[in-house]
Amino acid sequence: MKNHEDNKNIGEIAFEEENQKQNSENINNFMKKIFKEPENKNKISGVIIGKLTGLENEKIYVDFPLNPENQPLLAFSTTAFNKSDIGKKVAIVFQNGNLHYPMVIGPVISEETSNDELNEKESIEILVDKKRITFNAEKEITLKCGKASITLTSAGKILIRGKYLLSRSSGVNKIKGGSVQIN
Repeated sequence: MKNHEDNKNIGEIAFEEENQKQNSENINNFMKKIFKEPENKNKISGVIIGKLTGLENEKIYVDFPLNPENQPLLAFSTTAFNKSDIGKKVAIVFQNGNLHYPMVIGPVISEETSNDELNEKESIEILVDKKRITFNAEKEITLKCGKASITLTSAGKILIRGKYLLSRSSGVNKIKGGSVQIN
């Protein structure tokens, strides 16, 4: 007894092989569409110099050449910025090279940036060692917690404010001054 394949003629066999080949190509094309990489038109590698355009609720916005949108984009940042930084140049990289996901890696410091601007940001100095912590600032230092604060000014004033103030000593508790006023 002949099996089923022996009954097929050459035309039927060629037709089945072509169908299998076509199905295989269709599956391959389908898989390529599902798993294809995004087109390179919105991908970039390297650093772009852009501009910090806004700060809003701790979110930063930047604009840059090749920006795919018609408006500044929300960006991640490795650095903290304040309102005075708006309009300044920043170095930007992109997550996975995607221009829609900018990440600011820092401000651009160039010859145009004045030494005063740099010194302004570096005017706070904190020194920590095993025995002491020293804070240095040009104008004032304020420690705050709720309604309590301690402020040190460059003029030599120490301001202690709070709802309740306790001065306690196991030894002598001295108050000295040019004049001492109580109430």
